[in-house]
Amino acid sequence: MIGPNIELRKNIFAKKLNDFVRFVAMSFDIKKFSFQAAIKLGGVSLTETPLFKHHYSLRELESDKVIYREGQIPAGVYLLKKGKVKISQFSNNGKEQIAYIYRRDELFGYRPLLCDQPHPVTATTLEDCTYAFIPKDIFLSALDQSPELSRTLLTQLSNEFMVWLNKINVLGQLAVKERTVVALLILNEKYKKIGKEHLPSVINLSRENLASFCGTTVESLVRVLRVLKDAEIISAKGRKITILDPDALEVMVGE
Repeated sequence: MIGPNIELRKNIFAKKLNDFVRFVAMSFDIKKFSFQAAIKLGGVSLTETPLFKHHYSLRELESDKVIYREGQIPAGVYLLKKGKVKISQFSNNGKEQIAYIYRRDELFGYRPLLCDQPHPVTATTLEDCTYAFIPKDIFLSALDQSPELSRTLLTQLSNEFMVWLNKINVLGQLAVKERTVVALLILNEKYKKIGKEHLPSVINLSRENLASFCGTTVESLVRVLRVLKDAEIISAKGRKITILDPDALEVMVGE
């Protein structure tokens, strides 16, 4: 029979060990792997400023429709008003790798326009979307007129560059489980409802898209999700995944 003092010391040790693991996990910073592409001037959305207020068109697309393809010449920039859009590249054998997912109020498609190059990625709707399209000449003219817009885009480009470096240097060295966990943490932020950030995130992605975002196969992804579900860190119903315990996911990255 274990004495009360020994049992007490075991409980104290277990608590200290748990605190240490959580301390290690705190070194994981989601901002290193995710950026906010919502660009505002004077505290308002671009389409509400005098620069663009009367110079954009509002467009709607159903889920799984292409906005632009890799290799196309940029015609303008896109400000997402509703829904989510993935940007991805395809290998020679047709395998897709999702590089990023944009959400409401985020601007995309402007990088190749700024350097006068074709789109390096394909942009596809993940759900029914509404977006504002700003033509190329209008956007470039606004850059000449607004030092604030130029500075904001320069800062945004710098942040995005650091995110791409972190994803290449860090995620590429992680095992499938850790890559999946980091991907879920990124998506946990992306799928938070604006104004209801305190509620659990519900990630609504097909297993194929989620595997492509994680950089793994559907079979490997499903095995990791099963482990997380059994540990009650997530719940899953159909294609929807609810993040129940994001702190536990961060602990797993720190292990």
